[in-house]
Amino acid sequence: MNAVPEAITSIDAVTIETVISELDTHIKPDNANPKENNVLQTNHAISDETAIAIAKDIIGDLQYDKTQEIKVERIDKTIRITFPIKPAAGGRGPDYAAQITIDAEKGELIRGRRGR
Repeated sequence: MNAVPEAITSIDAVTIETVISELDTHIKPDNANPKENNVLQTNHAISDETAIAIAKDIIGDLQYDKTQEIKVERIDKTIRITFPIKPAAGGRGPDYAAQITIDAEKGELIRGRRGR
């Protein structure tokens, strides 16, 4: 184990910002290059494009309205992907063809709902 740098052994000798700066030079994040593996360094979440691809794999050949945009929502540590559907005659019916919720870090299925 590395020794604590001398500059941060006495908190009254340096400001908190200096301590943080010193620690940052000694601690490197596990994922130093956020572009690799489609990971954002700030919250380690997968990209919207990757989330849509995962959701498309999950729904398989389920039909949805490809003329409308697929909706992606980030809620806490999850991503909800909603596949649109054409409105039913008379306005009654589901709001979506399918709604898939996945873990934002792992891309694993949490919940899948079918609108029809």
